[in-house]
Amino acid sequence: MEKLGDVEGRNIDYSKSFSLLSEILCMTIVGSGADMIVGTSLGGYWAAAIGSKLGVPFVAINPAVDPATSLLSKEGKSRTYTGESITLTKEVISGYTPFSLDGCGLILLDLGDEVFSSLETEKRLSPHYHVVTFNGGSHRFAHMAEALNKIRQHEHICGLAYGLD
Repeated sequence: MEKLGDVEGRNIDYSKSFSLLSEILCMTIVGSGADMIVGTSLGGYWAAAIGSKLGVPFVAINPAVDPATSLLSKEGKSRTYTGESITLTKEVISGYTPFSLDGCGLILLDLGDEVFSSLETEKRLSPHYHVVTFNGGSHRFAHMAEALNKIRQHEHICGLAYGLD
């Protein structure tokens, strides 16, 4: 991603409520002046939610499209992908809204995603967004080098659509 510009990563405390996380992420994006939001997995869900809300282009990579369902298996004590211990409550999980279906988004999917069904994700999101699939790979997304031009094109198209270019 750094080949496209400055990258500022964020760790998110997913044990917080949807409304609190939404507020924190909106303030963070507005405060940073970000011109694009990129996220993977649950971060892809949030990229779409916040990007759509703020009118900021986003890229969702192997996104969680239904966290209110997919997070149920993580209820209770869990670990983040960085190994941090968190507790996910039923209230937090049930607070997730449906995947945002508006805004200027690009969806990138590895067909070898072992966590989410990329074919189901493509079917659900392709009527609303440009979806690009890559053969093989995994949930961790193995095709970033191939995806960079797609992201660059997406940024340009969204910039024109939002009058930012």
